[in-house]
Amino acid sequence: MDNYSIGNRTISQQNLAPSLHMAAIINDGSITVTTTDDGRQIIHENVDSLGNNFRSSALIQTGYQNQFLSSQSNLDSLTKKESNLISTGNSMAIDIGKRLTHDEALYIGLTESEYQALQEVGSIVHATSQHTGSSHSKSSGTYAKEVVAY
Repeated sequence: MDNYSIGNRTISQQNLAPSLHMAAIINDGSITVTTTDDGRQIIHENVDSLGNNFRSSALIQTGYQNQFLSSQSNLDSLTKKESNLISTGNSMAIDIGKRLTHDEALYIGLTESEYQALQEVGSIVHATSQHTGSSHSKSSGTYAKEVVAY
Protein backbone atom coordinates (compact mmCIF):
# COMPACT_ATOMS: atom_id res chain seq x y z
CA MET A 1 0.00 0.00 0.00
CA ASP A 2 1.30 3.36 -0.92
CA ASN A 3 0.91 6.59 1.02
CA TYR A 4 -0.04 9.76 -0.86
CA SER A 5 0.63 13.26 0.33
CA ILE A 6 -1.69 16.08 -0.61
CA GLY A 7 -0.58 19.35 0.80
CA ASN A 8 0.13 18.85 4.43
CA ARG A 9 -2.00 15.67 4.66
CA THR A 10 -0.92 12.07 4.09
CA ILE A 11 -3.47 9.57 2.92
CA SER A 12 -2.87 5.81 3.05
CA GLN A 13 -4.48 3.69 0.37
CA GLN A 14 -6.87 1.01 1.64
CA ASN A 15 -7.91 -2.22 -0.06
CA LEU A 16 -11.69 -2.02 -0.20
CA ALA A 17 -12.22 -4.84 -2.78
CA PRO A 18 -14.28 -7.79 -1.47
CA SER A 19 -12.73 -11.24 -1.12
CA LEU A 20 -13.53 -13.52 -4.04
CA HIS A 21 -14.20 -16.39 -1.62
CA MET A 22 -16.86 -14.97 0.60
CA ALA A 23 -18.86 -17.38 2.75
CA ALA A 24 -22.42 -18.14 1.59
CA ILE A 25 -25.34 -19.63 3.47
CA ILE A 26 -28.33 -21.18 1.74
CA ASN A 27 -31.18 -22.16 4.05
CA ASP A 28 -34.41 -23.73 2.81
CA GLY A 29 -35.80 -24.48 6.26
CA SER A 30 -34.73 -28.11 6.56
CA ILE A 31 -31.27 -28.10 4.98
CA THR A 32 -28.66 -25.41 5.52
CA VAL A 33 -25.67 -25.38 3.17
CA THR A 34 -22.78 -23.23 4.29
CA THR A 35 -19.89 -22.60 1.90
CA THR A 36 -16.69 -21.59 3.67
CA ASP A 37 -14.07 -19.15 2.35
CA ASP A 38 -11.94 -22.01 1.08
CA GLY A 39 -14.84 -23.60 -0.87
CA ARG A 40 -15.83 -26.40 1.50
CA GLN A 41 -19.54 -27.01 1.97
CA ILE A 42 -21.03 -27.84 5.34
CA ILE A 43 -24.52 -29.30 5.24
CA HIS A 44 -26.85 -29.23 8.24
CA GLU A 45 -30.10 -31.16 7.95
CA ASN A 46 -32.93 -30.80 10.42
CA VAL A 47 -34.75 -34.12 10.44
CA ASP A 48 -37.31 -35.99 12.43
CA SER A 49 -34.96 -38.78 13.48
CA LEU A 50 -37.78 -40.94 14.81
CA GLY A 51 -39.60 -40.80 11.48
CA ASN A 52 -36.41 -41.48 9.51
CA ASN A 53 -35.49 -44.37 11.80
CA PHE A 54 -38.97 -45.83 11.44
CA ARG A 55 -38.82 -45.66 7.63
CA SER A 56 -35.34 -47.17 7.64
CA SER A 57 -36.47 -49.96 9.96
CA ALA A 58 -39.47 -50.69 7.73
CA LEU A 59 -37.23 -50.87 4.65
CA ILE A 60 -34.78 -53.18 6.40
CA GLN A 61 -37.61 -55.38 7.68
CA THR A 62 -39.12 -55.62 4.19
CA GLY A 63 -35.72 -56.59 2.80
CA TYR A 64 -35.29 -59.31 5.40
CA GLN A 65 -38.82 -60.62 4.79
CA ASN A 66 -38.18 -60.83 1.04
CA GLN A 67 -34.88 -62.60 1.66
CA PHE A 68 -36.59 -65.01 4.07
CA LEU A 69 -39.36 -65.81 1.58
CA SER A 70 -36.79 -66.44 -1.13
CA SER A 71 -34.80 -68.72 1.18
CA GLN A 72 -37.96 -70.53 2.24
CA SER A 73 -38.92 -71.08 -1.40
CA ASN A 74 -35.46 -72.48 -2.15
CA LEU A 75 -35.69 -74.77 0.89
CA ASP A 76 -39.14 -76.01 -0.17
CA SER A 77 -37.81 -76.75 -3.65
CA LEU A 78 -34.83 -78.64 -2.24
CA THR A 79 -37.09 -80.58 0.13
CA LYS A 80 -39.32 -81.64 -2.78
CA LYS A 81 -36.30 -82.69 -4.82
CA GLU A 82 -34.94 -84.66 -1.85
CA SER A 83 -38.30 -86.36 -1.36
CA ASN A 84 -38.45 -87.29 -5.05
CA LEU A 85 -34.91 -88.68 -4.95
CA ILE A 86 -35.65 -90.73 -1.82
CA SER A 87 -38.87 -92.05 -3.35
CA THR A 88 -37.11 -92.93 -6.60
CA GLY A 89 -34.26 -94.58 -4.70
CA ASN A 90 -36.67 -96.58 -2.57
CA SER A 91 -38.64 -97.68 -5.64
CA MET A 92 -35.46 -98.75 -7.38
CA ALA A 93 -34.26 -100.65 -4.30
CA ILE A 94 -37.60 -102.43 -3.95
CA ASP A 95 -37.66 -103.25 -7.66
CA ILE A 96 -34.14 -104.65 -7.46
CA GLY A 97 -35.09 -106.55 -4.31
CA LYS A 98 -38.05 -108.12 -6.10
CA ARG A 99 -35.84 -109.28 -8.97
CA LEU A 100 -32.99 -110.48 -6.76
CA THR A 101 -32.76 -114.22 -6.28
CA HIS A 102 -31.64 -115.73 -3.01
CA ASP A 103 -28.29 -116.81 -4.46
CA GLU A 104 -27.66 -113.35 -5.96
CA ALA A 105 -28.41 -111.71 -2.62
CA LEU A 106 -25.91 -113.93 -0.82
CA TYR A 107 -23.36 -113.37 -3.61
CA ILE A 108 -23.48 -109.55 -3.26
CA GLY A 109 -23.08 -109.79 0.51
CA LEU A 110 -26.60 -109.54 1.90
CA THR A 111 -27.31 -111.59 4.98
CA GLU A 112 -30.27 -113.95 5.15
CA SER A 113 -32.20 -111.53 7.40
CA GLU A 114 -31.53 -108.58 5.05
CA TYR A 115 -32.75 -110.63 2.10
CA GLN A 116 -35.92 -111.63 3.99
CA ALA A 117 -36.57 -108.00 5.01
CA LEU A 118 -36.15 -106.87 1.40
CA GLN A 119 -38.60 -109.54 0.23
CA GLU A 120 -41.12 -108.52 2.91
CA VAL A 121 -40.93 -104.85 1.91
CA GLY A 122 -41.37 -105.84 -1.72
CA SER A 123 -44.45 -107.91 -0.93
CA ILE A 124 -45.97 -105.11 1.18
CA VAL A 125 -45.42 -102.59 -1.61
CA HIS A 126 -46.89 -105.00 -4.15
CA ALA A 127 -49.97 -105.67 -1.99
CA THR A 128 -50.46 -101.93 -1.42
CA SER A 129 -50.19 -101.13 -5.11
CA GLN A 130 -52.75 -103.83 -5.95
CA HIS A 131 -55.08 -102.53 -3.26
CA THR A 132 -54.88 -98.92 -4.46
CA GLY A 133 -55.32 -99.89 -8.07
CA SER A 134 -51.94 -98.75 -9.38
CA SER A 135 -50.23 -100.97 -11.87
CA HIS A 136 -46.72 -101.66 -13.07
CA SER A 137 -46.10 -101.87 -16.78
CA LYS A 138 -42.67 -103.51 -16.65
CA SER A 139 -42.22 -106.80 -18.42
CA SER A 140 -39.55 -109.18 -17.27
CA GLY A 141 -39.61 -112.92 -16.89
CA THR A 142 -38.17 -112.72 -13.38
CA TYR A 143 -40.53 -109.92 -12.44
CA ALA A 144 -43.56 -111.87 -13.65
CA LYS A 145 -42.53 -114.94 -11.65
CA GLU A 146 -42.00 -112.80 -8.55
CA VAL A 147 -45.38 -111.09 -8.96
CA VAL A 148 -47.11 -114.44 -9.24
CA ALA A 149 -45.28 -115.68 -6.14
CA TYR A 150 -46.71 -112.89 -3.99
